[in-house]
This record gives sequence, structure tokens and C-alpha cells, in this order.
Amino acid sequence: MVYGVYFQEDDPNGRAPRTSQFRAVSHDYLPTLGVRVALGATAADIAALVVGGAARLAAAGALLGLAGAAALTRVLRGLLFDVSPADPATFGGVVAALGAVAMVASFVPARRAARVDPVQAIRQD
Repeated sequence: MVYGVYFQEDDPNGRAPRTSQFRAVSHDYLPTLGVRVALGATAADIAALVVGGAARLAAAGALLGLAGAAALTRVLRGLLFDVSPADPATFGGVVAALGAVAMVASFVPARRAARVDPVQAIRQD
């Protein structure tokens, strides 16, 4: 029931909303990607461009998250047992896991962007 209400509020036709920010970004730049393909960029170049953008976004988020987590270590000190608030293994593991999720989430939009037809992409606007 909750999902049905969520989908109906987002789109009157009941379609699922876009859930991937990377997909939205690659869709917004579709005409630009079409021009790059028309000028000779290979599918690997386009995929690397999309995945690289996702990597930069994930790295910025990781840096901000690490800074926020480091700032909150004094608050969390009383809630943790047998683990120090600034445990480097925990911080590293979380950054690695979220980085892997970001790369997997950008893979499908990168493949879709790599298969773009330049004529269709330029006519989209």
C-alpha cells in the first residue's frame, strides 16, 4: 500500500520514479553525450565519463561523510562498546562499501549512455 501511494503521488500514470541519481545525471547530459559520440568518442570513452563522474561524486560524499563522522566521535563515545569512535578499520570499510555501491549504481547508466544514438540524443531537446 505504501508503495502504491508513493508511486501515485510521484507520477499520475503510476510509473516508478527515477531512483538513481546517476541515471538522472546521465539522462540530463544525453545531448552532450550524443555530440561526443558524433565527434568520434567510443563507447568506452562515454562509459568512463559517466563512471568517472560518479566516482567524483562518491569521493566528495565520502570526504564530507568522514569529516562529519570525525566531528561526531565525541557524541558517539558513550554509545559504543569495545570499539573506539575513530576506528580506522570501520571508517575504511564503510568508505569502501559505499564506494563499491556507487560504482555498481553507475554501471547501468554508463552502459545506457555508451549505447546512445547520436542523432536521437541530439534531437531529444
